[in-house]
Amino acid sequence: MNKLPMPRKMSILVALSFSFFFYQAQGQMAPDFMVTDSDGNAHQLYADYLNNGKTVMVKIFFTSCPPCIELAPFMEDFYQEWGAGENDVEFFELSDKSFDVDTRIINYKTTYGMTFPGVGSEGGSLEAVAPYKSGQFGNFTGTPTFVVIAPDGNVQFDIFGNGISGQFDALDAALLATGAMKPDTMVIDTMTIDTMTIDTMTVDTTTTTPVTLAGQISFGSGQQAIPNVIVEVLATIDPNGEVLFSDTSDMSGNISLSFFEDSVATDAVIRARKKDSAGNGLTGIDLVRIQRHLLNIEPFTEGLQYLLSDANQTGTISALDLVEIQKIILGIKPDFDDGVSWFFLPVNETIPLNGNQVPTDFKAYIQLSEVLDETTPLQFKAYKKGDLNGSANPNG
Repeated sequence: MNKLPMPRKMSILVALSFSFFFYQAQGQMAPDFMVTDSDGNAHQLYADYLNNGKTVMVKIFFTSCPPCIELAPFMEDFYQEWGAGENDVEFFELSDKSFDVDTRIINYKTTYGMTFPGVGSEGGSLEAVAPYKSGQFGNFTGTPTFVVIAPDGNVQFDIFGNGISGQFDALDAALLATGAMKPDTMVIDTMTIDTMTIDTMTVDTTTTTPVTLAGQISFGSGQQAIPNVIVEVLATIDPNGEVLFSDTSDMSGNISLSFFEDSVATDAVIRARKKDSAGNGLTGIDLVRIQRHLLNIEPFTEGLQYLLSDANQTGTISALDLVEIQKIILGIKPDFDDGVSWFFLPVNETIPLNGNQVPTDFKAYIQLSEVLDETTPLQFKAYKKGDLNGSANPNG
């Protein structure tokens, strides 16, 4: 089983420095829920956990969500680090999709070796997550969304960190902020240190100079910068593969990746993703543009138009895509079914026309080797799904 990077474990050293403020900044009380997990076990939030002094962490997900799958291989390790439900914390994965019946949840848990409760639509997950998708705790920006609930019912909503290691750093801090204690730790002068980390820590005394690559993310073909884009280096082209390291673009759209060149495989790739509201930039104007194409009044002339219009991921453009986009605009659905609302392409990549089909013959990644040999710049251009007229707010 894959293990979390060692630097994540050391996050406990700094977590307590801001945990009190982080916890106090929340104020919403968690609504109670009763769910039945995929193994047939019933769970009630307050009676079984909070009233007994336990913190509960909820991951809102669905089984085919790409970012959820990216985190999945690390979740069981994280669960074990927090005592596997036997100590101060219990974990839940609650699906927000009706198609996630018990058999799908069981297959998902088996695939990624998860032992903590997973709940699908048959077990009441949709009702349990509904309050967190309603907006009362903050803007729900899609899956995965992490919720940490303290024993007194206080909620920390949408715990988010940069990259896989950063995500678990943020979750560590949020759990510690509830007063939960992590097993196998010791306290020295108010600093909590993971004893297992001390036992296995090694010190690299080499003086090899790391490589630093600078890049930028922009909106479409223009020069408008996009902040808060997560740029990750993956070990292979597989989008669900291991993330080696990452950075998040600043307010000017700049990113910086530093690493030791001999520690990264030659087939590593760079991808970008952004989590925000699916409805950002989607308006009636976009619906009209797609409708004019469907009526052959103003057919699409660019492959990019097909890509952005394929809201239901069928590979063709139809009235069903109009329905999907309209549901997002009206707030009937909080997210597209695949959880993807932005496309990121290498700055020099073009989307070819493919008749009336949505094009697939293009790259949504940059080969790390091509950046190192300076044949490809580390620059991505971003497009918002459903946004045919480019009205999305890059800061959204």
